Amino acid sequence: MLSSGPDGVEFESVAGLSPFGTQVVQPAAIAGLDNNLNVVDLSDLVADLPLTVDSTTEILASQPPAALPYFEDFDDNSADSLEPQLGQWVINSSLRYKAAPVSGENAVSLVRLIDPLPSSVELKATIRAKDVNGFNKNGLLIYDFQNAGNFKFAGFFAAAGEWRIGRWINGGLDIKAQAADTINLETDYDVEVQLRDRKATLLVGGVEKLSHEFWASVVDGDMGVGTRNAVAAFDDLVVRVPGAALPYFEDFEDGIADALSSVSGTWVINGANRYKA
Repeated sequence: MLSSGPDGVEFESVAGLSPFGTQVVQPAAIAGLDNNLNVVDLSDLVADLPLTVDSTTEILASQPPAALPYFEDFDDNSADSLEPQLGQWVINSSLRYKAAPVSGENAVSLVRLIDPLPSSVELKATIRAKDVNGFNKNGLLIYDFQNAGNFKFAGFFAAAGEWRIGRWINGGLDIKAQAADTINLETDYDVEVQLRDRKATLLVGGVEKLSHEFWASVVDGDMGVGTRNAVAAFDDLVVRVPGAALPYFEDFEDGIADALSSVSGTWVINGANRYKA
């Protein structure tokens, strides 16, 4: 459903996503099949599942949701609790999670979590943009995903030489903050977006590049990885609640319970700026 804010139109969350991760099917292990077979067609058996197959015979199959903190390095040839939304996603020969969108479209894969996100959360990944003819060159961390046409992102656009924070809405990019930089293809970048209620901060190699405060919470939707009409590979994906340095102090005056995460029950900051169970 639509709602409006000072900067434009926002969408409420959409339920009904299904969990998909990655499993590998080896044709030689199935009795009666030729060992030279490259792809196993199971469409008649699993017509209700949005399967994706690549040249290494990987098939995305059902996976359970994850709890925080979440970490996936793909070293076991599996993408646990990751659910492709747009484009084709496979684990490549380098054991990285590779996005391959339909030409001109987005690629998005989301982490399916058991519980809603807390008000403060961090999303990190190592991202490498691939040099593929006919595609753009970018790699993005996706957050506040409401549906395929409405989500926010933070990451790099190599051809433009920019780090960007923005959103995808109504079929186009809406850039909210940008910072010029030299960004190389086929190069690993450790990218992180820190989300604090309405604010998104982009860090590269632990160094802050830019930030933007939106008009509404940036942790209401799902999060994951993606590209805008680009082929990119992702590794060491992390979703976590930020830890607090000692000594720790929180007076809740800003309406945010930093570094506090609900384990049981419902917790809110009330009108008197107290943390209420």
